[in-house]
Amino acid sequence: SFYNLRSEIETIEFIAKTPYPNVTKLAHHLYMTRGAASKIAKKLLKKNLIESYQIPQNKKEIYFRLTKEGQQINDRHESLHQKFSQNDQVIFDELTDEAVSNILEFLDKYNNHLDSSIRKNIEK
Repeated sequence: SFYNLRSEIETIEFIAKTPYPNVTKLAHHLYMTRGAASKIAKKLLKKNLIESYQIPQNKKEIYFRLTKEGQQINDRHESLHQKFSQNDQVIFDELTDEAVSNILEFLDKYNNHLDSSIRKNIEK
């Protein structure tokens, strides 16, 4: 599904950018349980997009790094991001300070609204 693919790409991106990425750091980054993060890591290991390794100083902890295939996916993803950014820059260049301020104010209000909705649902 789209959600799984998005999580996998986000995981690949995270592993590429993070020093000594492990399941705990991954779970924290993706806002999920260690079990769910471990599942994604296992899928990526199976697809040969990441590999696990240990360091001599810490034999208990398992870390991840990208394989050549994983690095290629990350590179493609990065270049797509850059293309979109360059493409979208035109819009951002036209925004006035006032427009940006209004957008940020709206996002802040909406974020607070979502937070309170989440809190209400948790308390039920």
